[in-house]
Amino acid sequence: MENKISLSADVIASKAALLSGFMKKHYLSSLDSGDFIRKPFKIIYRIVAVLNLLFPFYVLFNGISNGILKAPFNIVLAVVLFWVTIVLASWVSAVLWWDRSSKVEQITSAQSDFVATPAFSHLLQTLGEWVGSYIAIVGSFGSLFLLLFGGQELAARLGVSGFAHIILSVVVGFLTILVTRFLAESISAVSAIANNTKNIPVPEIKEPR
Repeated sequence: MENKISLSADVIASKAALLSGFMKKHYLSSLDSGDFIRKPFKIIYRIVAVLNLLFPFYVLFNGISNGILKAPFNIVLAVVLFWVTIVLASWVSAVLWWDRSSKVEQITSAQSDFVATPAFSHLLQTLGEWVGSYIAIVGSFGSLFLLLFGGQELAARLGVSGFAHIILSVVVGFLTILVTRFLAESISAVSAIANNTKNIPVPEIKEPR
């Protein structure tokens, strides 16, 4: 009986050691190296890139379902051109997110003691570039097409107040990129300073004889 209990205890201890080794090798090492944050960020960036490519098709499907093709020719032309600007903005956004996904690993190296901070900073910067680009492209070109071909009534229904809306969209888009870039760089600067100062050797203070 004692032998069986001893054997069971050895088996349990062995399995616990294997589980502990697995945890250290995969989960804990992933936490320590930053892969736990780095890899999901990369996957999320690429998912957002794909969703941006699919978004124009969603808009097109909704437009056709709502009978937009039955509208007068000038309205159809204005909406089609507006949709083209959405395609352009979505393509730019997809390229942006896909490109930034490859740079997540560059800014969060395994040797760095700070991973979450630069990763969040990079996400904030990318979000600002994405939103700002979308506002500038769709707000300017889309508004122009609506005003030229759809008329003031259609433009007003879609939130376009006039030709000033074109300039305002570009300004707002630029300021969005600028402000988020400034905030992201401020966060990155703190992380960079912290990483660099830890490598500065501390001089030894000799006691006077």
